[in-house]
Order: sequence, then C-alpha cells, then structure tokens
Amino acid sequence: MTQSQFHRSRVVRFFDLYAEESIACALIVLMTFCVLLQVFSRYFYDLGVHWTEEVAAYSMVWAVYLGAIVGIRHHFHIRMLLLVQKLPRGFGLASIMLGDVLWMGFNILMIIYASDYLIRLFSFVNASVSLGIEQEWLHSIILIAYVLMSVRVIQVYVLWFRGGCIGLPAREHEADA
Repeated sequence: MTQSQFHRSRVVRFFDLYAEESIACALIVLMTFCVLLQVFSRYFYDLGVHWTEEVAAYSMVWAVYLGAIVGIRHHFHIRMLLLVQKLPRGFGLASIMLGDVLWMGFNILMIIYASDYLIRLFSFVNASVSLGIEQEWLHSIILIAYVLMSVRVIQVYVLWFRGGCIGLPAREHEADA
C-alpha cells in the first residue's frame, strides 16, 4: 500500500466513523453558544441578537437529522431485538429484514419527496429572515439525511454479509445475547 493509498484509507475511515458525529457535535455547540448569547444579551444588555434564534433552530434541526444517521450506524434505532432473538433464527432474520426493507422503502419515498420539495424551493427566491441564506440550502438536510440513512442501512448489511451473516444484522452485542 502506497503512502497516498494509506492516507486516503485513513481519511475514508475517519469520515466513515466520525463525520456525522463531529458535525452534529459542532452544531450542538453552535446552538448552545447562540442560545447563551441570546440569554446573556437580553439579560445583561436588554437587547436581542436576532440572528442567534435562526442559527440555533437550524443547528438543532441539522444535529437531529445527523444524530439519526449516527444512530443507524451504531444500530441504536428502534428494534424489538429481545422479542426477535426469542424467535427461531429464520423468523427473527426475516422480521429484521422485512423491517429494514420497509424502512428503505420509506427512505426512498422521503428522498423522492425531499427532492421534489427542494426543486420547488430552488425555483423561488426565499431567503431566511435574519441570516439571508436561501432556504433550499437550509432545508437540504432532509434529502441529505435520508440518502445517508439509506447508505448506512445498506452498509450494515454489507458488513453483516462480509462477516459471514453471523447473528442478526443488528448491534453486535445484542445479536450475540
């Protein structure tokens, strides 16, 4: 492996492991800073910093969507694994896969509707009130999130197949319990 390939694989691995968490954490810090700035400016100086409300609101929305993607990568999404693990392996596996197929269907539906929504939003000039940023860029998290959620669900199955299909395609310690 060349130095360039090694560096590239480290970057890809870092992105795979920490990108969503890093961005979500930075957004939560930004949101907290904006809320505290607003509280202190109103309490001590009796004036509001109008842009902080918009930044805090959009930061929270983006952080929530990115947090959902992190949850998928770590397999923290809602599943009744305790019940599924009591079923025979074939039924448990079928129920998990059926749930994931339905989930992917929902993701695809959301990708279609989010794409249509953004296309319509791009056809108008619609800037946010305080920041002046075009709304389509702020609302693009919907499309980004559902695409990345789908990628992460597919990634779970790719890793599960590469691992020999041992256990269920779920959290490792829960699948082995």
